[in-house]
Amino acid sequence: MTVCSVWQLDDLTFAGRIGSEWVAGDAPFWMLPILGGEETMRGFHLRRFRDQAMVHYSLALRKWLVSLPFLNMRLGLQAFTDNGRVFGNGDSFSDLLKNHHRTAGGGLLISAFTSDFIIRADYAVSEETGRMYINIGFVY
Repeated sequence: MTVCSVWQLDDLTFAGRIGSEWVAGDAPFWMLPILGGEETMRGFHLRRFRDQAMVHYSLALRKWLVSLPFLNMRLGLQAFTDNGRVFGNGDSFSDLLKNHHRTAGGGLLISAFTSDFIIRADYAVSEETGRMYINIGFVY
């Protein structure tokens, strides 16, 4: 389950999301919830963390800086942080707020042709590595 929320003030946008997933029983390894990659934890390799349950949360601040109406384009920046962790069967509820992995990053935003078409280039850093992502649309 994932919940997203976006607050906008002129060209400044605050966006946040929180998500969790839990698998009951004796699920095969490949069906366990994962963290890592562009969708959950930018700055970590895709599927870096995997276990019976996971929780992740992200915050972003986006700002449109330049508008080029004759080209129907806007240029902007974003800063973000992604956080989360996985849980095994031996973890208790008191461990919920412990040992979270964190990433931070930022990137360039380009809106072209229409305000709904966003090209995004992000760079995120974790305690393990840095990762570059180029994609269309926002993650959340």
